[in-house]
Order: sequence, then structure tokens, then C-alpha cells
Amino acid sequence: NGAVAYPAHDEVIPAASKTYTFKGYAYSGGGRKVIRAELSFDQGLSWKLADINVREEPRWANFCSGDKARHWCWCMWTLDVPTEWLMDKDCVEVCFRAVDQSMNKMDERPTWNVMGMLNNPWYRIRIEHTPAGARVEHPCVAGPTPGGWMQKMAAKEPTGELLWGWGGSGTPAAPKRES
Repeated sequence: NGAVAYPAHDEVIPAASKTYTFKGYAYSGGGRKVIRAELSFDQGLSWKLADINVREEPRWANFCSGDKARHWCWCMWTLDVPTEWLMDKDCVEVCFRAVDQSMNKMDERPTWNVMGMLNNPWYRIRIEHTPAGARVEHPCVAGPTPGGWMQKMAAKEPTGELLWGWGGSGTPAAPKRES
């Protein structure tokens, strides 16, 4: 699992800037180490490898070493991106995914299950092109503050369900912003 922390929700990345540093976190279960963190600027057609910063020393089980090492903390990742990628009119969203040492990866879409648990799909942020630069919208806002593209999408459905992307209507990309 993981997410993009920067750019923040509603942040505008100035068109005049040359680069922007994306930042976020990733983690896995079972003590497995995150070995890849990637961002896509073309809805998952290609991926750019981020730099991972692991601050934790691995822990070992009793009388074990080497491949038995366990990693329990989040790792942080960063990726410096040319701003022109975000200003490209075809860049409507940025996707994030991570892979752990057992090759478990974040799937493109959630896998349906009865309890709706353990769904860790790609983290997607919407990009809106403005004269000032690229405005970023996250799927939701942390805490009790309302906002985010998922809330707007759910509000459109009579049942309040999110049908986009996993068995319902819509495309893999975050829906376009209404004017």
C-alpha cells in the first residue's frame, strides 16, 4: 500500500517551474520490504522508478538472518519530475504503485470481496490544467474535511457508491473535472 503526499491536495504546481519533487510513502504486510515505488503520468502505460529511502534497520526473528529479515515501517519515496510532464494536456492523472520483496504489487483496480477489505489499488491523483499551472486533486482529504474526486464521484450516483473503474461505468482514468 502507499500514497502520494506531495503535491498536496489542491496544490498548484507552477507552470514556470522546471521540476517538481513528488513525495510519498509505501509499506507492505508481513514484514516484507518495499523494493519498488513507481509513478505513471500516462494512466499506467509507462512507469518512472522513484528513489526509496528506508530509514529502518531490518529486524530478525529469533535465530534467523539474511532473507528472514523483517521490515515493519513505512518507507518514504521521492521522484523529481520535469514540470512539462504535468503540463502535457494528455496528463490527466498521476498513478502510484509499489511492489514488495515477494513481488506483491498494488493492482490497477480493487479486487472485489464480500467484506470489501484489503483493497490496495493504485493511488491516483487528478491533474487539472490551469493558466497558473497544474492543480492537483487527491481522491479524498485526510480527516473530517470533505473533498477529493472520489467524494464528488460518489455524490453523482443515487446509491452513493463508487462504480468507476471496478465493475461499474467509467474508464481507468480519474473522471474529468466538471467546469
